Amino acid sequence: MHRDSINDGGIYTGAFFFAVVGMIYSGMPELSMAVTKLPVFYKQRDLLFYPSSAYSLPSMILKIPVTFVESRG
Repeated sequence: MHRDSINDGGIYTGAFFFAVVGMIYSGMPELSMAVTKLPVFYKQRDLLFYPSSAYSLPSMILKIPVTFVESRG
């Protein structure tokens, strides 16, 4: 794709905007699941069952393969 004119820059900007909006909308279901899990997290944290890292690290690690698949698609 050429990148010499203002129109070409507009195409790149549009593609970037579309990619960012797509990532935002793909994260919406995750937001509702995170809010649903909060009472359990707060209860376990307050009763000193698990440290916060034991709750957040596994979920981040499990999301890495999904992120790669979404970015390649």
